[in-house]
Amino acid sequence: MEPQTSTAVVVYQFTPDELRRQLAPYSGSEFRTPSEYRDGAKAIAVCRSLRGDIETRRVELKADALAYGRRVDSVAKELVAVVEEIEEPLKAKKRAIDEEKERIKREAKEAEEADLRAKLEAAAAARRAEEEALRVQREAEAAAGRERLAAERAELEAARAKLEEERSKLEAEQRAAAESARIEQQRIRMEQAAEQTRLDAEREALEEAKRATERAEATRKAAEQAAREAVERAERERTESEGRAIREAERKAAIEARREAIRPDSEKASRYVEALLAVEVPALVDDDLRENLEDLRSGIQHYVDVIAVISALCGANGGAQEAAREQGRCG
Repeated sequence: MEPQTSTAVVVYQFTPDELRRQLAPYSGSEFRTPSEYRDGAKAIAVCRSLRGDIETRRVELKADALAYGRRVDSVAKELVAVVEEIEEPLKAKKRAIDEEKERIKREAKEAEEADLRAKLEAAAAARRAEEEALRVQREAEAAAGRERLAAERAELEAARAKLEEERSKLEAEQRAAAESARIEQQRIRMEQAAEQTRLDAEREALEEAKRATERAEATRKAAEQAAREAVERAERERTESEGRAIREAERKAAIEARREAIRPDSEKASRYVEALLAVEVPALVDDDLRENLEDLRSGIQHYVDVIAVISALCGANGGAQEAAREQGRCG
């Protein structure tokens, strides 16, 4: 920064900062009043004068550089002329050789293209001649083919007519044979139907006789089975009656023995329940608790009543086991 500032001082006699300070009084100029307008115009004049001085100094400083540049361009032009004295003849010779090579190349290509066109034209002419020969041959073959087809068509028509005649004859023979076969088949079916009717009648008679025999045999077997079952039923009923009498006597003896055995416990249980029922429900403030106790007492009373009913119902048989079974049924 210092070398640049120094150079600016030497060249233009002031620095950019000095110039800003010099122009600072004019930077805020306004044009609202005549006085401000005059001050603003003065500021513009000062700026224009300073800008002119700077441009004049710039031109003075570049004058020597411009003269030097013109001398450099003059010398360079002279040197280039010396080079061109040698270069231009060389370029002309090279251009002549290049043009000659291009001409030879172009003429060779044109000759090659002309030869190729000649070959293509010859090939096309040969192909056209071959196609013409093929066309003539095809037309001749087509004419011969048409004649041959006409002859073959005539032969086919004759063969078709003959085949149609033979087919008609064959169809007539087939119809006659079919009619004869139909009549024969109808006769055979009638004979078979008559034979089937006879066989069906014989089979029905045999089956009816067989069914009658089977019914008689079934009736005999049913009578024998009924007699056996009656004997077996009577024997079974007698045995069961004897067994029930024995089991009943044994059951009554067991019940009596059981009743005698548990009599002390039954008496104790009865006295315990009576003692429970004799206890009054205490007066309680809590309604729910009082209702629960009353429900409990009602349940015990209900159980005692059920036992009494069962004992009455089962009095003939007696015994705690029979009462318990009756309670289960009543429950």
